[in-house]
Amino acid sequence: MSATNDILDSLDLSQLASYLGTDEDTAKSAIEQAVPALLHGLEGEAADPDAATGLTNALAAHHNGLVGSGTPVDPNEIDTEDGTKIVAHIFGNQP
Repeated sequence: MSATNDILDSLDLSQLASYLGTDEDTAKSAIEQAVPALLHGLEGEAADPDAATGLTNALAAHHNGLVGSGTPVDPNEIDTEDGTKIVAHIFGNQP
């Protein structure tokens, strides 16, 4: 099973679609496109020893038990402001 599928399985697509104001197919499609890009960016970070250390520290500081609990992630519990900062760090200031 792929990491994207693992992440999809941890989400309640109906709840996520409602949170995003869209339908389930659109929400699923967005996840299927965004997650591989995020994982690729994380792979780039992990390839650099200094960046990997920073990434490990950042992930440890932001672990809040949302993932891996065996229950779907509630989008209302996600700190989107913090998520935006993490995504900006992964991709830098790319347009």
